[in-house]
Amino acid sequence: MKISLIISVLFLSLNAWSVTGANLIAARDAAIEEASFEIDLDTVTAFEVTPLNEEIEVSFKDEKEVHVFGCHFHGNSMACHEEGDDHKALKSQEGFDHIEEGHTAGLEKLEKTLRRRGSDLNVLKSIKVWKLSSTDSGDDGHEHGADVWTKVNYDMSGKEVIVFIQCHEHEEKEEGFACHYKRKGKGEPTL
Repeated sequence: MKISLIISVLFLSLNAWSVTGANLIAARDAAIEEASFEIDLDTVTAFEVTPLNEEIEVSFKDEKEVHVFGCHFHGNSMACHEEGDDHKALKSQEGFDHIEEGHTAGLEKLEKTLRRRGSDLNVLKSIKVWKLSSTDSGDDGHEHGADVWTKVNYDMSGKEVIVFIQCHEHEEKEEGFACHYKRKGKGEPTL
């Protein structure tokens, strides 16, 4: 009886949020992509993918702690944010202040990742920052403000790493910048 009740509740929960197995897999894949920048995936001993409210939560347990990512669809693509990431609220998407604050939010994300790996921002070799207008940022399936991109080169255990951090504000929320690690940047200018 308990098992059938649990299955019924799970089934009703999945239907209420319209979450499918394909959604769970998409969230898992997107969270693995995001986590590959945040944590050493080779130290992960377990992970779990579960629907929770309006998101799909993906948790990774490594040798030291549990890392939780909240994932949700932005149009047709799944985006994940590490839970507990601080966001800086902004009033305007114009001018240098917007670029500087977007870049700062990206570096805060990177600093948290580096600390987790036993390092800090002193390993940085170069930084490049640029902003795309909200129309140039492209249609990635959800409405958001202009992208502020930060490209960072750093040395980790003798290996050169290049990371792109895409930060933007969501128009419907007041939480400030949401930042995502990316393997490639968009619209990188030549300086």
